[in-house]
Amino acid sequence: MPEKTDNKSLLLFYLGLSFMVLGLYLFTTKGVRIGDNLIHADIAIGIVERGELSLSFGSTKPVYCKLTAIGKDGRFYSSLWPGLSFVSLPFIAVGSTIASVTRTTMDLPGLSQTMFVEGVKRYDLVRRFRRINSDPRVSAFNLISPLVGALTVFLFLIIAVGFGIGPRAAAGAAIGLSIASPLFTYSGTCWTQPLAMVCLFGAFLALVRYFHRPRVSLLFLCGLGLSVACLTRIDQFPLCLPFFVATLVRAVKQNNWKTGIRQAAFLGLPLFVTLMVVFLWNWIRFEQLLGPACAFQTGGWSLSHFPSAFFGQWFSLDEGLLFYAPLLLLVPFGIRPLAGKVGLLAAVALSIFILQWIMYSFWWDWNSKMCYGPRLLVQSMPFLFLFVAASFESMSNRGRVIFWVLIALGLAMQMPGVLLTPQKLPHTFNDEVWTNISWFVGWMVLLKGAYAVPGSSWMGDVVECLSGQSAFFLFLSIAVLCIGLVLLAAARRLARRESQEGDAHSDD
Repeated sequence: MPEKTDNKSLLLFYLGLSFMVLGLYLFTTKGVRIGDNLIHADIAIGIVERGELSLSFGSTKPVYCKLTAIGKDGRFYSSLWPGLSFVSLPFIAVGSTIASVTRTTMDLPGLSQTMFVEGVKRYDLVRRFRRINSDPRVSAFNLISPLVGALTVFLFLIIAVGFGIGPRAAAGAAIGLSIASPLFTYSGTCWTQPLAMVCLFGAFLALVRYFHRPRVSLLFLCGLGLSVACLTRIDQFPLCLPFFVATLVRAVKQNNWKTGIRQAAFLGLPLFVTLMVVFLWNWIRFEQLLGPACAFQTGGWSLSHFPSAFFGQWFSLDEGLLFYAPLLLLVPFGIRPLAGKVGLLAAVALSIFILQWIMYSFWWDWNSKMCYGPRLLVQSMPFLFLFVAASFESMSNRGRVIFWVLIALGLAMQMPGVLLTPQKLPHTFNDEVWTNISWFVGWMVLLKGAYAVPGSSWMGDVVECLSGQSAFFLFLSIAVLCIGLVLLAAARRLARRESQEGDAHSDD
């Protein structure tokens, strides 16, 4: 990889590594596997094809799915925030065009009706979701998480090197982020966390640029990124606070706090517009501004959860972050070096994680017990890995060996979530699996085929990687990996040529 290069060779290197990550994520994507995913896709399909916000399926039963609610017109609507559905509209539009030409659409309303209303056995859901994922519209929807996951890695490299971290350290931390953290597991799914993460991290990049070259347009881009993150997940609103504080603190340090208030107000303008959009969205559907709460959120917040949640998010055998991303053990060693490089921006990065950690320390489902690993902390991963990158620079050779060992351990912990359904295997196995340590059970499946679906092959029905059982994703992932290899080779050649030209100039 290039060590001392100009922007061209570094940019090629960033792109090459990011394309390699994208190819990996496309290869291991599982596509739509749970009700949340299907409902987000269903909303987008309804907007594109029918011009409606309601879901395509319905029921005469008063309540049949915890993710839906009855609207003022008696039809069923999603109770989830609409950011992912809105972002997926161009993808769905392309998929819908392909589906209309090839005539390969699935009966999504019928399949959804069967799954959500009539109910099916857990292992039958695996087969039904495979049918759904063969629909071109859903295949297009499935591209989003791998794309935003790889984009996050690209942004990480830009920010890390921009902070003065060496390209080798930035690349090592980027590899750890991409394959040895929960980002690997959830970039192969259609959950909302990857989209919220890239919006939050993109907003951070805009803030970094603003600190170097203050322009109002950068603050607007920062606010726009935050607004899309909040539109995707309501729990992102508290994570916006460090951005406002940093803007004000910077202005106060320059003895210009009045300008800081105006700039913070401009930063908050897109967030205000987001709230108005959500209020309108809820009024159209339910004639109430706040809308109905998702039934899965009714457990609420409580101080009683704090002790176990506060420590459990780090140290729990089942959901502890240090078990799923061992590289985060290095974060304390990177705080001082990164703070010395960028000061206030390092505080912003650390504060985002701390806020998310404390916030979920009061949440009833802090361990996201239905999912594999710490899903609720995915958005914080790139911020924490900035400190991992800073710690890498000061390591001895022995320390760097430990660094790569921790990456190997993190990769091993991700494998069950990457190769199996990320929902703690409930669609495939019996309920008693939920009471066990998910990574242990997952490895038992991978090594021995334990808990396999009755009457079927565990390799066929349990392992759901290999591009979501789709030839399209398989060939696309191979093509993207080849592009990545070409870009990395070009970056290496350009860096070598630049180095030779630099030596020639020095000799002159």
